[in-house]
Amino acid sequence: MNRTLTNLAIVLALLVVLPSFAQDATVNEPWIPDDPDLRNDLAMMQGRWERVTRDENGKVVYRQEKLIKDDLEILTNMSVNGRYISTHRQTKFHLEKHGPVRVFYCGEATMLSGKWQGRTYPMDFSFLYRVDEEVFLDAPGMFESRRTYQRDPSIYIWKRIKDRSKTHIVSVVKQDDGSVRIELVIPEAEVNDETAEKLVAILIGADGKAIAQPLTMKPTGQYEAVIKPTSTGQHSYYIRTESGDLIVGGEAEID
Repeated sequence: MNRTLTNLAIVLALLVVLPSFAQDATVNEPWIPDDPDLRNDLAMMQGRWERVTRDENGKVVYRQEKLIKDDLEILTNMSVNGRYISTHRQTKFHLEKHGPVRVFYCGEATMLSGKWQGRTYPMDFSFLYRVDEEVFLDAPGMFESRRTYQRDPSIYIWKRIKDRSKTHIVSVVKQDDGSVRIELVIPEAEVNDETAEKLVAILIGADGKAIAQPLTMKPTGQYEAVIKPTSTGQHSYYIRTESGDLIVGGEAEID
């Protein structure tokens, strides 16, 4: 038996016997792994990741983003233009190592928007993962006896979203009439690459509603969009190209 088949046999044998691991940490206490490999994985996961679904012509039709901070994952599912969100939740997770197998375990989730905003409920499912600086591989459906979020074995590829927060200056300012002005300043060296397509600002409120508005260039060189929010509190904002590629994103408090 060659090495590849031997490794596959080990993985499949482990998947049969892996226990369902109950999460006992409290929601407000970040989980810190004892195992150095898992500590490295957790550190590598920190930040924003994105997965896109394309049609037969290669056009992006659906987009998912997750922000990992400590042991919390904030997942947002949206259409390419940001006008529809099917999921916006925060999940408490931890990581496991079983020989060569790494497992991402989701303990409980809190809905961040919509009808069930603020509700926390148990999830208790797992998937296999592999992570490096640029790619997060998510593989559900690989277990014989553990709950997972998809029955059929699959591998999904998440790509790290480039952090432009130190080079792209974004301001989100509420105006006297209740609207919000989003301004973007792009470094001169990147203007041609990132402005070949029209740019769109998307504001997602605590109620889960997303509003998109094209950015226009001002005489001073910055880009600006004015959006009327539908709620107050914590908002997410994104600036994308018209085809859906993310330029920059972040969070803002709007009172």
